[in-house]
Amino acid sequence: MENFIKLMLAFGIGLLLVLLAMPKVIPFLHKMKFGQVEREEGLESHKKKGGTPTMGGVVFVLAAVIAAFVVNYKNITNPNLILITIVLVGYSLIGFIDDALIILKHQNEGLKAWQKFLMQAILAVGCYLYLENFVPGFTTEVTIPIVKVNIDFGWFYAVLVFIMFTGESIYLMVWMVLRQVFQWLQLHHLSSMLL
Repeated sequence: MENFIKLMLAFGIGLLLVLLAMPKVIPFLHKMKFGQVEREEGLESHKKKGGTPTMGGVVFVLAAVIAAFVVNYKNITNPNLILITIVLVGYSLIGFIDDALIILKHQNEGLKAWQKFLMQAILAVGCYLYLENFVPGFTTEVTIPIVKVNIDFGWFYAVLVFIMFTGESIYLMVWMVLRQVFQWLQLHHLSSMLL
């Protein structure tokens, strides 16, 4: 019950911080011209989004981190709290860099897929090493709650963490490669028909 109360309190503090900060942050982002840049060849409905302030997520991340540390003020060095904060701030930093590149370049091209993958891979490895070395009672065992079965993944647990952290980038890279292959196959098929 204590954890539920902490969770609700953190939610309330985070919500209050966001509600107080956003009315000031959005006009600031407009003033600084931190807006989305939509592609010229994009859908007409998406072009309306051009200029919509971006990077407002910084407020949500800061509010969540502040709320988590306020609620856990007695146990601020808790390794689990630190790990969750590293994951949240790490992913947010990747997104921030992506948005910043879009704004600086004035085109809808942020990080390339391999750059995002590399950053996520570094975050995954760093978090796993932190988990293994600093979180007391760490185990590679996973419990399936419905059937109450424990599975010890051993060394494969690190692979699962890596896939979990980099899954989106892996998906995007595979999709891009498949798209290139299909385009090549179409061109090859078309050229063989013409000859």
